[in-house]
Amino acid sequence: MMDQFGMGADKAGVAADTLAATANAASGDIIDIYYSMKYAGPVAHGLGVSMQEAATGVGMLGKAGILGQTAGTTLRGIFTNLAKPTKLMREGLAGLGIEAWTTQGKFKGLRYIVEKLGEAEHHCLRRTSRLPSRKLSASPP
Repeated sequence: MMDQFGMGADKAGVAADTLAATANAASGDIIDIYYSMKYAGPVAHGLGVSMQEAATGVGMLGKAGILGQTAGTTLRGIFTNLAKPTKLMREGLAGLGIEAWTTQGKFKGLRYIVEKLGEAEHHCLRRTSRLPSRKLSASPP
């Protein structure tokens, strides 16, 4: 796993702590986290995502009951799409008020995306709650 993120042997303690903390947070075991990172790690590192940030993503999936190879494959797909975003993807994120890349084309990070998605969800919920209740409960024509 350390090789995937370009870490030397001097960072073994950081890697072990990251694995253990993620396993505890995700209610999984270290083998689940290892397999998740095995699948997601190379693409995450290529995108500039740190091991700790990728592990946070694994932990979030783990809390939702998605562990091991399934979590790794899911994150790998997310990171792959973020590495080569389509026009539709960029427009969709922009529509939510999210600019995931700097003007130089560098990915701003998974934490940034998750925070901005949370803000967008909160904004959408606030807008929906201001609708008249009869419109929310009305039957379609």
